[in-house]
Amino acid sequence: FYPDLLNFKEADYELTAIRMIAKIPTIAAMSYKYSIGQPFIYPDNSLDFTENFLHMMFATPCTKYTVNPIIKNALNKIFILHADHEQ
Repeated sequence: FYPDLLNFKEADYELTAIRMIAKIPTIAAMSYKYSIGQPFIYPDNSLDFTENFLHMMFATPCTKYTVNPIIKNALNKIFILHADHEQ
């Protein structure tokens, strides 16, 4: 929570939007983990966007999750196409 963002100025709208959008993958992964009864896996800042999303979705606290490079590349392309078409 960023209490300083409650006082909006015109220049702050973009930063606020970026921060909100950046939280969506974490919220989606948290919702998925909750729905299947597993504990939430925190983001790992050493991973890139797609690897981090896959890690949060499919890792478990007991085992190390290794991202399949084929799945990572496919999902990365899906994310790029989705962003390109502004959906």
